[in-house]
Amino acid sequence: MWTITTQETTRLPANDRSIRVLRTRVLHGPNRWSRLPIVHLRVDLGALEQLPTNLIAGFGERLLASLPGLANHACSTGLPGGFVGRMAEGTWLGHVVEHAALELQRAAGGEPTRGKTRAAGPDGIYDIVFAFDDEAVGRAAGAAAVDLVNGLVDGDRPVTEAAEQTVRTLRALADSRR
Repeated sequence: MWTITTQETTRLPANDRSIRVLRTRVLHGPNRWSRLPIVHLRVDLGALEQLPTNLIAGFGERLLASLPGLANHACSTGLPGGFVGRMAEGTWLGHVVEHAALELQRAAGGEPTRGKTRAAGPDGIYDIVFAFDDEAVGRAAGAAAVDLVNGLVDGDRPVTEAAEQTVRTLRALADSRR
């Protein structure tokens, strides 16, 4: 048996250099993306569609300072550090949101490891899906990952403390639901 929970998001981007969440859904049970329960974000990268990670000065370093556990993500290479290599080559920010959402959950005590990011139509529109252990934590991690990546793109907003606070909040949420 499977269920779908959908939440439409009308939040507007702070500027042209922001990822905008168009829709958040939670799918329980087998679905087109996975046999696992997943959070599905549909996002609009807007002008960021033209800026892969290797073209944003200092982005990778700021991301790893905020979420050091990302250094161990294998990504499609199957080897630890594969995601860092993908960022160095240049990957899209939707893909970064996917990994950040997984890592935020992991840092909060969860164990989800699966995710995918795919183009979903017009330029800049992407579907991001990632597994979760706890639905509320997964949803919160997705929203926090978008906020984190948006902050890192700007480069002038301090986000490491915010990421640490987010992990504490997610951990408390997860603990309260056990």
